[in-house]
Amino acid sequence: MLEFSNSDLETIKEAEQVIIKNLNTLDEETRSRLFSRLQNIRFKKIGYYETNEYGVLYHTFGFFSTEDDSVYIVDGVTKNNAQMNILVHEILHYLTHVSKESERLVGFHRLRLKYYDNYLTAYFNNNIGINEGLTEFFACDFLNNLDSESAYIYEIQTVKILSEVCGKENLKRVYFNNDFDGFRKLIKNKYHLKDYALVDKLLNYIDLSNNSVRTSFRDRFKQPIIKSIYETLLQMEINRRSYLQKKDVILSDDEIRHFLNRFYSNQSYAEKSQSIIENIVKNKHLLYLNDTNKHDNKYYQNLTSKIVNALYDENKLMLYFCKRRIGKRALNVINTLNQTVGYKKLSHSLDNSNNYKKFLDLIADKNGKINLDNYNKREKYEFLTNVLYTVNTSKENKDYYKYFKTDDLVEYINNNLEEYKLFCNPDAMSYIYEDFDKVSPEVKEQQEFIAEYYNLRYGTRDLKLLKNKT
Repeated sequence: MLEFSNSDLETIKEAEQVIIKNLNTLDEETRSRLFSRLQNIRFKKIGYYETNEYGVLYHTFGFFSTEDDSVYIVDGVTKNNAQMNILVHEILHYLTHVSKESERLVGFHRLRLKYYDNYLTAYFNNNIGINEGLTEFFACDFLNNLDSESAYIYEIQTVKILSEVCGKENLKRVYFNNDFDGFRKLIKNKYHLKDYALVDKLLNYIDLSNNSVRTSFRDRFKQPIIKSIYETLLQMEINRRSYLQKKDVILSDDEIRHFLNRFYSNQSYAEKSQSIIENIVKNKHLLYLNDTNKHDNKYYQNLTSKIVNALYDENKLMLYFCKRRIGKRALNVINTLNQTVGYKKLSHSLDNSNNYKKFLDLIADKNGKINLDNYNKREKYEFLTNVLYTVNTSKENKDYYKYFKTDDLVEYINNNLEEYKLFCNPDAMSYIYEDFDKVSPEVKEQQEFIAEYYNLRYGTRDLKLLKNKT
């Protein structure tokens, strides 16, 4: 451990004072609890290259450790005023850390889950994405720099949009009280939603977005996932306006652009998102498609927990029982299985495990294909994004494309939002090779994609060498 300089200590004290000032709008009981916890905070200083020893990526300038309930500051960070929000961000993680016998939380981020009779009886996601978004939002807000650049681009943008409708103080209340159920209810009520379908979908995609930042696949998956976040926010907003105006609201192209652009303070971020926004505008009719099945929250959550337990127990009888009841709810179950879920006294995620493959086997037909014909176009896109995202963070991604019909895969690629990058390897390309003529001209212009096709056909990715042949 390194020693703190006087300058370091002054910066830490300044960060604490900023937080104390901004907690004054909370109720007295919450303030008292947070102030008491703040008095016992411990800071530790480490070298830049020591972060890896703590399981933290390089280029991390601070982090909160639940292991010893301490905030770690990387040498040099407190000397840089631009990094003050990192210090405040990590202190907020510390303040919202709650450890009980049955669960451990950091804000809304679940590190240990509640269990009933040693089995999970309701699903929980780990909420890391929305928790980071809220933490960064309040850190920047407390420092009056919500317009600054952030490592959590899409998470904080989502919270900005939610705060416009839900109210900043309401978000602050549920966040600092670790009240995730209250948070979901707040969104549902403020957007006048009939159930939690869109709320849970939004949280799922924010988690996936947050995870993509921490994997080598971040660029490959960013656009499809962000598109799903944007579409979900738009559906929520359309529902809210329709309720308030007592009629079905149809957003114009410019209204969609304005809604998604107005929270971008950084021009470079706005420019990066233009292709996503224009894709949504082009296909805006998909926003108004009704779901093909009702979001029976308790039903599919209990069904999912049964599936999880049966997969880990290899209970074939229970799996057969579940298969007959999944029906059109497979997309709901897929969304849930992408989250961290609990089994007995452990925490598991079906991501990157054989159990995810077992579930795909369960819902496939006798030909080994998953029938997406009963879903509308938007739901097909969501289904493929969820599965292909999860699959491609696994080392065994070559087996998973086979579950889908070639027409569905080609339709997915033709969305023209970099979905083709998921097929830029020989195994994935082999599943669309026979129907390559159905791929859109725009996608065929992508060199990485066409080179993979030529590699499969001619055995080389050298486009110059192949000019004469084509």
